[in-house]
Amino acid sequence: MGRNDYIYRNVTGVGGINQQADLADPETELLDARNLWAPDGRLVQRPGYVGVGSYGLDFIGASTEALTSVSVVKEDPIGTFVTTTTLDSLPQGSRWYLGFALPTNTATAVGIEVEGQFPNSSATWAAMEYWNGTTWAPLVNTNYNDVAERDYHLGPKSGALASVFVNFAWPGDMAQATVNALTKYWVRFTIGGEDLDASVSVDNAYNLLYWDSSASVKNPPIIVVQFPTYKRYIGSNGYTATDGFRNAAFLGVGFDAGGALVYPATTINASEDFAPTFAVVPQFGEVYLSYNREVTVHKAVPTSSDTLNATVEDDPSFIGTNADWDIDDVAQLSAFPAGKYITFFNSRLWSANLDGSPYEIRWSAPEPAYRVWPTISNAVIMEDDNSPITGLRGFQENLIVTKNDSIWQMVNIGEDINGVDTFKARRMVRGTGCVSNSSMQEVQGHLVFLAEDGIYAWAGGTEVKKLSDKISSTIKRINPARWQFATSVVWKTKSLYLLSVAVDGSGENNLVIVWDYKNNTWWLWDNIKAQNWMYDEDAVDNEQIFFFDASRNILQLGPSQTDHGTAITSYFTSHQVGVEDNYTKRLRRVELKATNNSNSATVEIRSNDEASGSTATLTFTDTAEASWDDFVYSDDDWTPQRDRTKAAGYLKAGEWFTAKVTHSTKNTPFEMEKLVLGFVPVGRR
Repeated sequence: MGRNDYIYRNVTGVGGINQQADLADPETELLDARNLWAPDGRLVQRPGYVGVGSYGLDFIGASTEALTSVSVVKEDPIGTFVTTTTLDSLPQGSRWYLGFALPTNTATAVGIEVEGQFPNSSATWAAMEYWNGTTWAPLVNTNYNDVAERDYHLGPKSGALASVFVNFAWPGDMAQATVNALTKYWVRFTIGGEDLDASVSVDNAYNLLYWDSSASVKNPPIIVVQFPTYKRYIGSNGYTATDGFRNAAFLGVGFDAGGALVYPATTINASEDFAPTFAVVPQFGEVYLSYNREVTVHKAVPTSSDTLNATVEDDPSFIGTNADWDIDDVAQLSAFPAGKYITFFNSRLWSANLDGSPYEIRWSAPEPAYRVWPTISNAVIMEDDNSPITGLRGFQENLIVTKNDSIWQMVNIGEDINGVDTFKARRMVRGTGCVSNSSMQEVQGHLVFLAEDGIYAWAGGTEVKKLSDKISSTIKRINPARWQFATSVVWKTKSLYLLSVAVDGSGENNLVIVWDYKNNTWWLWDNIKAQNWMYDEDAVDNEQIFFFDASRNILQLGPSQTDHGTAITSYFTSHQVGVEDNYTKRLRRVELKATNNSNSATVEIRSNDEASGSTATLTFTDTAEASWDDFVYSDDDWTPQRDRTKAAGYLKAGEWFTAKVTHSTKNTPFEMEKLVLGFVPVGRR
């Protein structure tokens, strides 16, 4: 029998994951998949990520710092190496190297401190690189919070000290190199801008590699805020629950030309029992952070005299005699409410799940008196849903309050005799609520959120729609103890809702559930341990998606074909192909149509759900054409995208077959049009 006489069945996988085997379409839907999606009608590898720095590593006396042996080498001219701490007059284009041993834990935040005498005062900058085993690759970093250090390479830290302070995420492919007969891990600095001054030196006694050995707080708060004039990245330098937090707006250097701004040190009682929430008041240049029911306030333009603990209004023009909120007429709280959740909506602050009163919500007076908290402005939300308040979010015209098993709206019912607005909590949805404040996102006019039994969408009425039936098996794996730490972001240009969750008993988020809402498909992405997501835009309004892992690394999703230097392993498993047929069959041929980009893939075929199957590796490159690494777009812009069909012969009998296709070649993104199984009938069942 020739191959033209085979019966062929296709698997495209473009319909995403459907774990409901009896309801799935075996051609378009998959039983399982990792690190794949189908945005434009074919199955492709998910975007990778790149490390852009680390945060929460304080160089000044923190107990989490560690020291390793460090060497300094300069290269001047190129090709001539000298082990020395003297970098006098190092010209543009020349290099110097900092070499060190491997840190105890490369997964945690890493930093370099360089100090010495005779600082540089010329406008010199330096590009940082690392050796990846093949070439020197860019090492993106966040500078420490010092203007002189940032603007002048090896500029003054204090007094006459030369200094470099940088934080970076340790690349997954960072490898040792031998520089001037010294085999170490190296960071290479290439001089740009201007030559270094005639007298610049560093001191080996103070050249340090730091890493954090006790990153126990897995959900440090962070947010980007676009104020009318300034853009700020605000968060906290987190240590352990015992140490508390040093609070700082610390990311300005890495992401924003406005520079980093350090607040006075303060201690927040860090706790793994709480996820952070923020209330942004952009028109007044303030952000309120609630963490462990301790509320701090952060300014667009902070000063050293700022008080970080949030306080109630004390300005007589607001609360003095005959003022709009005369404290003699309107009784007010004497301390800022200690709510687990805080937000700013409809010109006022809201605080909910208060200390000792988890069912209570409070609201302030409207702006500009939003720091006035009338004592009567509160409501207790209980009835037959006795779970605590789990989230606050403005949606449509009202503030939404969620509990585990219900959704409520705060409806304005008018003013009392003193002109204080009164709100009534009106229950909109019974039986379904939200378990994670950070899971709530507005998608195409609906509020999408994580509930106890799945992911839902709500349009504002009395009904909710469950979205996640196709991945119900994965939903059941989410650790209930980590529900509140599930965190989400909407990647608008790719039409994706990304929800990071902890599965299989994990104590940190270790899986991203992906809903492609344009195509209504579901995907699972792993090796993205996002404890917090941050949506941002660059100077020309291009989307940027950042995430922060439990080791306080800052990573950007999208601009890479690797996961910060490591290959992305992707796979999919098909449903039972041919299970509806009433005959047994013999598989004779497997074809995989993919692009040259894909390089190669491994196909495993199992019959009748056997424990392991027969494998074949199919290669899509053509030695007669330019390879992925060598082709030039101007001369050959079609080879990488060119589809190729590669086949393997089989002789395997069964009533049905399942296929697993795996791809893990670095820098070669998997792109598949279809998998084809060719078989012949051999008899009725």
